[in-house]
Amino acid sequence: MDPKELEIFVKVIFSSFYNNCDVYHIGKPYDKGIDILYIDSDKKEWLIQVKRRKKIPSSEGISTIRNLLGTLVLEGKKCGIVVSTADHFTHEACKNVNRLRDLGYTIKLIDKHKLDLMLDPLIPKEPWLDFDENSWIKTSIDMWLDDIDNKNQFTLDHFNLI
Repeated sequence: MDPKELEIFVKVIFSSFYNNCDVYHIGKPYDKGIDILYIDSDKKEWLIQVKRRKKIPSSEGISTIRNLLGTLVLEGKKCGIVVSTADHFTHEACKNVNRLRDLGYTIKLIDKHKLDLMLDPLIPKEPWLDFDENSWIKTSIDMWLDDIDNKNQFTLDHFNLI
């Protein structure tokens, strides 16, 4: 998933996970370090920075926290969230987030594991139980099979599936 797709994916998770909130995808070149604007039910604005890490395992360091803090200061905001696909945040990053609380800033850290936990309730556990004649999956498969049969390309019996 490219960085922009990940930002949109995180936006959708936040929109689905939290009721009575507004979530906007801001991310683009020169976005001032703001990928997502999350406005909670108390109308508090949270600036979200999304980081995609390619290496597994990986850690998110203090530089990401400093960059978000700089954005918060420049934008006159007090609340931020870093969402990262890294396995964890470094000790230095966590320690400094705690220090920022004393200065009136709140930065939440969401690593890959916390992101998975947020995503888990949004994914059906047994999607096949909802499968019926009118489901979009069956309709899509039927259309695909009709298209193949109409073009005489192949049928499922060619693959010994039926």
